[in-house]
Amino acid sequence: MIDYAITQPNRIRIFLAINNNDFVLAASHPMPQPVFVLAVDIDGDGALDLAASCVGDSSIHTLLNDGSGFFAPSQTLHVGFLPKVLTWLDVCSDGLPEIAVADVSGTPKSLFNNEVGSLSPNAVALETMTWSDYSDICGPPLPAGQGCGSEPSCSATPTGPGIQRCLVAACCRAKKCRWAACVIKDAGEWPAPGCYVAALLACNAVGAAESAGCIFAILPLR
Repeated sequence: MIDYAITQPNRIRIFLAINNNDFVLAASHPMPQPVFVLAVDIDGDGALDLAASCVGDSSIHTLLNDGSGFFAPSQTLHVGFLPKVLTWLDVCSDGLPEIAVADVSGTPKSLFNNEVGSLSPNAVALETMTWSDYSDICGPPLPAGQGCGSEPSCSATPTGPGIQRCLVAACCRAKKCRWAACVIKDAGEWPAPGCYVAALLACNAVGAAESAGCIFAILPLR
């Protein structure tokens, strides 16, 4: 089953699914005005961790999942601007996701490289990043098509009623969107890395909005 996390003015709250339509509050973590939360496996242990963008201190806060659903604060990464949307992308195709950050206007600004399970405190500026810089981080690019895999085989349409089926379909659409952006990158059709990251940010933002719609169309805000 799919769980979820939401932002509130000075905290994020984590809800665990107990059946198809019901959730229980599992944790509440204080943060300085979080505006976006991203679920992503930062440390590569198979359990989804959380990264939140916070405008209260212009930073990204990470929470690592111990595998049982307990999240512990890990890193605070200051970005120097008001952050909003986050997305992940496996820049080096090594199974460790990097985190890209857009500001409150939606402009992709920074990329935090994943250094074997934690994020580098020194972000790469996406506005000036070139494909040469991209290669410097990861080495020579893989042959076309190898970095993206095949199109996700999941169903982008809910298979029935209920929050869980709606969430599964929304997640599938986001996966297919990210895959399509990767295919375009492999074809050499993005003029700069920032364009690729902007497309991933858009996929992630739409996926988050659709997932929120799945939940709050049925559940009241608690």
